[in-house]
Amino acid sequence: MKKLAVMMSLFCLLLLAACGTDSGNEVDQDSNQSSGETATNTNEDTNNTEDTDTTTNEDTNNNEGTDTTTDEIADDSAAPSEKQLTYQFNGETIKETASLTNSDNQGYSMYVLPNFTLTGEEPRKDTLYVNNADQNFMRIELLSDGVDWEQYEQNIAVELEYYNSDITAPTDANLQMDNASIFEASNGEELATIYLIKDEKQPMKLTMFTKADQDYRNVFVEMAKTIVKNQWK
Repeated sequence: MKKLAVMMSLFCLLLLAACGTDSGNEVDQDSNQSSGETATNTNEDTNNTEDTDTTTNEDTNNNEGTDTTTDEIADDSAAPSEKQLTYQFNGETIKETASLTNSDNQGYSMYVLPNFTLTGEEPRKDTLYVNNADQNFMRIELLSDGVDWEQYEQNIAVELEYYNSDITAPTDANLQMDNASIFEASNGEELATIYLIKDEKQPMKLTMFTKADQDYRNVFVEMAKTIVKNQWK
């Protein structure tokens, strides 16, 4: 009996030891599984965070592009209120600041130098004159589409005949304008110069009257080059 009791005790101890080993293995397996899942979740969260950062950066870049486009549109849609113009007057080169001025009579804008005034003369005609010498002036006429230029040139011959029947075209580089046919006559004291601006989008007729000893022609030309027809007209 005593020997049997000892054997039973040993058998119980072996069973307890075996159970303890299995429990420890299960705990280790559970621990490893939990650690693996935690690491996997952590990596997934990190990747998600990186994706979020990438998206944020892309959105930021897109916003920066939008701002640039807006600035460009704003720059293109608004003309500055002042502009530097360089002109020749009686052989002297002068640089002055001109102011943006609108014509309510014909619906255009242009830069006007100090000591000059732009005013409506009659429907479809404006006058730009020298304040202290108004016998020097330029008449501005914006023409309609489909102009009969041949008819205008015939009329010019009649207009200039008052000054001189000998009509010439100035060759001075400072008096040239794009798409322009120029006609001029002089009686020795006064000059009459007519420009037909044969531009499809902005046809014009400019008529300049100046004293021979007060040559404002290039001054008028430089201001005329800034004429821009308003979009709503």
